[in-house]
Amino acid sequence: MHLFRTLSAAITVMLAATPNVRAGEISDLIASKGLQAATLRLASPANDEERFLAGGVLFLRAIEKTFQRRWSMGLTEMAGPLPILRMDLPPNRNPEPFAPDIAEQIFTLVITDMAKSRVPLDAIQGDFATELSLNDLWFDVNSSTTRDAGEGLALLLGLARTMTEDGVEVSSRVVRFDRADAEWLAAYTHLLAGLGHVVLAYHPQQAVARVVATSDQ
Repeated sequence: MHLFRTLSAAITVMLAATPNVRAGEISDLIASKGLQAATLRLASPANDEERFLAGGVLFLRAIEKTFQRRWSMGLTEMAGPLPILRMDLPPNRNPEPFAPDIAEQIFTLVITDMAKSRVPLDAIQGDFATELSLNDLWFDVNSSTTRDAGEGLALLLGLARTMTEDGVEVSSRVVRFDRADAEWLAAYTHLLAGLGHVVLAYHPQQAVARVVATSDQ
């Protein structure tokens, strides 16, 4: 749970006001239209705070894409101890045919998108500060472009079920972020990409295909 709580804090990172982005604009954009729209809005960050927002949004969007791939094939229950795979997703009652290379698909996405999210983070040169409520963050798990039940970040990470801290619901907490959080997030992208390379090194498609073939007999 500590890893997920830290991840959720890093995740909120991207959504705050900057001198060139109206206060609350990015937060409102994500709340209403999702992460993909925010990535387009922050495609050319003009200062360190925008670079932080851009890196955070790209990071979240990378996680969202892995959720969407899992959901499309009905892999909505916890599928292992690794980050990204260990979170339950809303159910899909009409999944696509299962593909044995799903793990390769997911972790190839992770490796590629973690590198993209580091570009603006590594370009940060100075100090900044920003804050946002966890309630503004959600993943478009089913690719519907609207926020549906079970897609809130706090719920997916288990924070909505966490006990209150100091009398404040964790999922309602406003969190403040600064340069140190940007450096933590950049480091975490290296960790996830490294895990992706480890997974791909084992070529899991072959093992998964054997399990599927055995179960069909």
